[in-house]
Amino acid sequence: QAARMALAQFYSAHDMQPEALGVLARARIEQPDLERDKLYRALRGIANLRIGRLADAANDLDSKVFDDDPDVLAYRGMLAAERDDWPSARGAFSLSGAAVAKFPPDLRAPLRLTMARAWLAGGDVAAATAELRALEGDTLSRGQTAEGNYVRGLLAEATNKPEDAIRWFDVASGSGDRRVRALAEFAKTELMLNRKLIETAQAIERLEQLRFAWRGGP
Repeated sequence: QAARMALAQFYSAHDMQPEALGVLARARIEQPDLERDKLYRALRGIANLRIGRLADAANDLDSKVFDDDPDVLAYRGMLAAERDDWPSARGAFSLSGAAVAKFPPDLRAPLRLTMARAWLAGGDVAAATAELRALEGDTLSRGQTAEGNYVRGLLAEATNKPEDAIRWFDVASGSGDRRVRALAEFAKTELMLNRKLIETAQAIERLEQLRFAWRGGP
């Protein structure tokens, strides 16, 4: 099974999650006791997380066997963030320590972006700023760059710089990434409504338009 596990790791590292899950499923058919193998469960949980199967991911990543595994705790934090459970996300990220810094850049970037959002949700501006600075040396995808600009907007809003926040949200919205556009437009609309820059009717109209841009939620 060592070869299959190595292949599943390869697929997962190259964002081929369905292929990774297929290999893992075949391995389990041949060796049912893999359910007790930490590497097997970590790979399966991470793959399910990345394709949005949150309940399946939780079955593995929330297991107590990973309570002292910094690498997996980082993904547990990601899972909590996907559920909008920011306190749990912060708890997991805090326990993951410096593990994220050792990840390859393509895996590290989405984790750091989510960590920045988690710290901001808890009011920790300094920690969020540190995560964004740590990304400056990495090569980001278009979507990751867009999300970074969105997080900069959240950071500006948190530090009482609404004009800068709106500017960053506009940059993120214009990136071409549909998910980030929806997140940025939602945040911008909420900010403008809270600061009485738009009326409630205008905010409702803006949010209605987002229904056609993204089926998910902030």
